[in-house]
Amino acid sequence: MQCSVKVFDGFYFYPCAKPAKVERDREWFCTIHDPEYIKRKEIAWAAKYEAEETVWLKDHRLQIAAPDLY
Repeated sequence: MQCSVKVFDGFYFYPCAKPAKVERDREWFCTIHDPEYIKRKEIAWAAKYEAEETVWLKDHRLQIAAPDLY
C-alpha cells in the first residue's frame, strides 16, 4: 500500500512513492506525510523559533529602544 498524498515537483503532481505505515481518517500515510507527525514537527519548530526570538530580543532590546546609540 502506498501513501495517499500527492506530491508536487514543480510541474506535476504524482503519488508519494513511500510505503504507507499509518492510517488516519481512513487514509494511509507514510511517516513523512503523517498529519500527526507534521503537527508535532510544526509545534517543535515554533517552540524553537520562539526561544531563539526571545534570546535575540533580550540581546538587542537596547539597540531596538535606542538605535541612535549604535
